[in-house]
Amino acid sequence: MGKKILTRFTGTLARCLLAVPLLAASFGVVALPTKAEAVSCHVFSSSQAGATDYYFYTPTYTVPSSSGCVDINIGAIGTSNHCAYMKVEFFPSSGGSYFGSQKYLCSSTVDDHKVIASAVKNGTRYKIWAAYPTNALGITYGFKIID
Repeated sequence: MGKKILTRFTGTLARCLLAVPLLAASFGVVALPTKAEAVSCHVFSSSQAGATDYYFYTPTYTVPSSSGCVDINIGAIGTSNHCAYMKVEFFPSSGGSYFGSQKYLCSSTVDDHKVIASAVKNGTRYKIWAAYPTNALGITYGFKIID
């Protein structure tokens, strides 16, 4: 008698365990990996490629194919108040370029980084344009880019 109950119980338990993933999938639940994966971002100092009457701009950079970031971030803005007006120019593989919206960003350290562009794919080519509130031609600038 005990063996029959145990067999019925294990059979029912096995069917329930098989049904859990199907139910989870039907509700849009995604199983998370059991082992945490490290997310790393590429952090580097900007350099100046040129200037216009109002902006300084960087060389064209590419988000690394191994980047764990989904955004382009700015940190450690090198001005007296650690703030600047910034925008990103994107260069799609189809040709041409376009600008994201201008943002006024403030950051004194790389740990206090601000998002300048969201949902950016690895391999994206871009330039950052910066205008400081006390902008003058001939001065240098600096900030950290986290992509």
